[in-house]
Amino acid sequence: MIAAKKTFRVRKCAKAPCAGTPAPGDSILIAGSCGLMGAEKLAELYPDRVREHFPEKILERCLKLYSGSDGRLSPESPEDFLTDRGAGLTAACVPGDGGILAALWDLSEYAGCGFEADLRRIPLRQEVTEVCELLDVNPYRLNAGGCVLFTASNGDRAAAVLGREGIPCSVIGWLDRTKAKKLHSGEILTYLDFPAPDELLAHLPAQEKTTEDLSQ
Repeated sequence: MIAAKKTFRVRKCAKAPCAGTPAPGDSILIAGSCGLMGAEKLAELYPDRVREHFPEKILERCLKLYSGSDGRLSPESPEDFLTDRGAGLTAACVPGDGGILAALWDLSEYAGCGFEADLRRIPLRQEVTEVCELLDVNPYRLNAGGCVLFTASNGDRAAAVLGREGIPCSVIGWLDRTKAKKLHSGEILTYLDFPAPDELLAHLPAQEKTTEDLSQ
């Protein structure tokens, strides 16, 4: 009898660092807005394309989505956010390479359980949406530097506490006791698969196509 050959998938995006003690039943929150770093990089790569379709002021905003944004969150590590602020935060995960979907995968694996999340609740700035539509890029798989994923025992309370600190937060789902990674978008339910390469890879010059470059 010939044993079946095992196949291994090679991950082509860096893992999002996580910290804390998430548990089934915790809410999942996003602080900040997704895709800031990735969309800014796309605008740097294709300024003429953006300029052809949008006013100059849109290009200017796109070029400062991450580097010039007061609203971006740039912790050195996820532990930076887990100080006692009365928000009931149980874990933090810092998205980057591979986008918010890769970070959700990593958070789920770190927690050792599944989750359900609503894509429509994930905050995207209009400039990010427009650049991604123009270049046919999935914003949820685009470098998400500038935001942070949290879990909390009470999502609404955590969002309110962080909001009072000037950190805008959205509850996008929850951890559960399954192993499934469920994504909702309206009536459509899909299951998150193994992390895909960052959407930026298809647009970067060959010499820049490393996960290290994507995280800069």
